[in-house]
Amino acid sequence: MVLTDTLIIYNPTSGRGDKRRWVDAAAERLSAGGRVETAATQYRGHGRELAQAAVQQGIGRIVAVGGDGTVNEIAGVTAPAGTPLGILPMGSGNGLARELGLPVHHMDRCIGIIADGNIRRVDYGTADGRPFFCTCGSGYDSEVAAGFARSRLRGFGPYLQLCVESFFNLPQRPYTAEIDGQTYRFETVEFNCANIKQFGFGAEIAPLSDLADGTLNLTVLPAMNLGRALRFGAALFTKRLHRMPGVTTLPFREMTLRLPDDATFHLDGDATEVPRELKINCIPGGLRVFAPKFA
Repeated sequence: MVLTDTLIIYNPTSGRGDKRRWVDAAAERLSAGGRVETAATQYRGHGRELAQAAVQQGIGRIVAVGGDGTVNEIAGVTAPAGTPLGILPMGSGNGLARELGLPVHHMDRCIGIIADGNIRRVDYGTADGRPFFCTCGSGYDSEVAAGFARSRLRGFGPYLQLCVESFFNLPQRPYTAEIDGQTYRFETVEFNCANIKQFGFGAEIAPLSDLADGTLNLTVLPAMNLGRALRFGAALFTKRLHRMPGVTTLPFREMTLRLPDDATFHLDGDATEVPRELKINCIPGGLRVFAPKFA
């Protein structure tokens, strides 16, 4: 057995479940491979700071306990450092964990996957030099992200309600993108760049996306009335969005995106400020992550 020290970083406020219970269970199980320490995040960005300190100390394995926001902070450090990342998916959507084939409702099995030591190399993206592992974008999903961040409620029900409410206040906006050397112009309610298929909860914004194909996937949606929105909503959960009329999908490796002045933007579901012109790139095989052997 190769011994390696482990740091488990958990977000006590994100998502669902008794995190302390599973942090303790993971610490006990993983201690067979070396020393294990645990740390709770106390504010936004703290997970990144904890992970940076651990990498500098030579910690061999870091485990993120929480949702996609927590994973983003920690994986943004482990990926460039080459440090393997474990995930206990205890957030709301858990998009990356689902894409990796992790059993998101069975933390004991997720702990076992980390203990088994099977590591996959998967892609991730950067936007304005900042990493994302699920999706980034502007328009509908960034408005939902901003609203969900302001809400104290979590889970699928409040998320779905916010999705419906946001739809009725969403304008079309103009976006210009130079994609792998070719210029495109779109009038759209949703401009999404995906590394994985789904937003979370099984809703697939990019059904053709692949975590390990060396590309990201652009999805652009047309303007919608209520009837079209209902059909498109159903298509998200039946993996047919890319087949819907008016939808544009493009795989790409690099993009220069020009945002409208009033547009919001998100990285992995967290609303964030970016310049009005930014570069979005794929980093092939840049993240080492524990995953089931069949994935």
